[in-house]
This record gives sequence, C-alpha cells and structure tokens, in this order.
Amino acid sequence: MGVTPAPLTVLPLNRVMAQGSPAGNIMDNKPFVNIAPFGMCRSVVNPLVASATAAAFGVLTPMPCVPMTVAPWISTSRVLIGGAPMITKDSKCLCTWGGQITAAMSPAVTVKVIPEIDRALIALLSTQTYSDELVRVDIDPPTRDWSARRTGPVLNLFLNDVREDTDKRSADIVEERDEKGIVVARRPAERTFLFSYALSAWTSRPDDDHALLAAALGALLRREYLPEELCEGTLAELARGGRPAMVRVGGVLYSERLVTELWTAIGGEFRPIIALTVSTMIPVGLSVPAGPRQTAPPRITIGDTRDGGSSVIQGAPPTPVIKGQDNAPAPTRTRSRLPMDAGGSGK
Repeated sequence: MGVTPAPLTVLPLNRVMAQGSPAGNIMDNKPFVNIAPFGMCRSVVNPLVASATAAAFGVLTPMPCVPMTVAPWISTSRVLIGGAPMITKDSKCLCTWGGQITAAMSPAVTVKVIPEIDRALIALLSTQTYSDELVRVDIDPPTRDWSARRTGPVLNLFLNDVREDTDKRSADIVEERDEKGIVVARRPAERTFLFSYALSAWTSRPDDDHALLAAALGALLRREYLPEELCEGTLAELARGGRPAMVRVGGVLYSERLVTELWTAIGGEFRPIIALTVSTMIPVGLSVPAGPRQTAPPRITIGDTRDGGSSVIQGAPPTPVIKGQDNAPAPTRTRSRLPMDAGGSGK
C-alpha cells in the first residue's frame, strides 16, 4: 500500500553473502531495522489513514508509512540461511495494514568503488613510478608491525578518510530510458565522494625514500584522472562515459596537528607523505518505475461535498491530433525538467 520502493536491509549476522551483499532469511522482517517505510500509506485499514480520510469527508488521504510486519516472510526456498529459508524474488511479507511486500532484485550498481580505486592507484603507481621496473605498493596501515615485516622498497597507500563532496550534491532526478527512448524509471542523481590517501615511501635510507616518493609524485602528476585502462567495474563505466575519477595531488587536506595525530593513532614511524585525493561519482538510491504514458487529455473533477454538485476541467490533449491521419500514433505528452536559474527558482 506504499507509494515508493524502499531498500531491504539485511544485517551480516549469518555471515552469508550473495552478490557481495548479506543474504537475508525470512526472519529479516523487523520494521525500520530490515524494512524501511514505503513513503506514504494508502490503506484505509491503517488507523492514521482512516482518520485522515474521515476528516477529509471520505477523500482518501495517504499518511506516512509505518511498516507493521509482525510475521516472518513467506518463502518457498529450500535454501537455508542461518537455519531459516532464504528470501527470494518470489517471497512475500505481509503488513498488518493490508500491504504485501515483495523482494525485487534491485538493478542498482553494487558499490565496490573503494576496492576499484585501490586497484587503479596500485596499478598506476606500481607500473608508472619507474618505466623499467615494478614498484611494490601496499595499502595496509603503516604501523610499526607492518614496517618490521616489510622487505625491500615499498610505497604505502593508506586510505585515511572518506567523505561526500556536498558542494556537488544535486537534487536532480536521472531518467532511465528503454531502447525506444521512453522513460521507464527515475532515480536520484549520483553523489560525488572524496577518498583521501596518505602516500609514503619506505626504503632503508632517507635519500632513497625521497627518490622513490619523487618518482611516485611524477607518475601522479602526469594525469589529472585515473585512465580507463587501469580501471574496472563502475570506475571504468564512468571513464567510458566521459566522467573519470579525478585525482588531486598534494592538496592541503590536514593541519600539522592532524597529520601528527594520524601517525600517533596508527602507531607508525613518521614519514613525509603526499596527500592524494580521488574524487568520483557513486550511484545512489533506488529506481522508481515511471507511470504509464499519457495518451488522453487530463480530466480533473471538482466536487462539492455539501450539495453534491461537481464540475469537470479538461486539459489540452498531449499532442495536437492531426485530422485525416488514421494511422497516426496515439498522442503522448512529453515532460522535461527545466534548469534552475541563478536565483535558485525554476524558469
């Protein structure tokens, strides 16, 4: 009875993964823990909806969805997860207010962007720091134990911060189209995240440390982005679409106090570092199916609850009907989002 889809959250308690995410069983039915609200509820069995509808003289008035899933999922799967049947696309979970919840396999991209960035940077630094030899690159925290175990020269690429670039957040909606160009779904626009690394060089002598770090700096400065041939998965798709992951080198990301605290926290030996930030977009949200195409003029009926009178307002047809063309396609109304002007209001 909800109006928008919602994600199913499965906690990794059973330690079983499916396509990189925790696999759920029929006991993952807890409201707000596993099952999120579905926007607005339209069921008159819901006391909130019934009360609001009565106050509106019988006009159905949706109210915020509050899931009431007290019974486990209904599943015919013979696969057991944690001793209980697995949730599949055919499973159902019933809400006390009359709604029926199904588990749809989301087409959203599985976010594995951090390992993809790690591998792209490792490939870049290991092959392009020196043209005639490979350089070992390690992503473990540079603790004293790690330093004692290392053998030979190595570059340490330590991921120390992940945050959203809120200046680039957009409230736009991305339209998904089929092969005919028809909008079939809509989803929120991607968000941009910043991944900050501390790059340090480790050899047996300070002179060699500086030489290795300088060579790595030269390799990073040759490009302002991660090249497609070094990327995979989501990063490669973004690069092919002209939106590669951008690389910022040597930015002032921390104060001197924070840098000192970072080395103190990991308990490592202090080394000079190159601040390295990778900026990339990540798909977010769930796709919401679009409604059917409009093929008839809109009709709005306005009624008076006191005397029973009503009037009908009819809008223009979606597209002008051309007389004499019996084989003309059914009229459809097209919609588009207008850009925001400089003052922040729609044109």
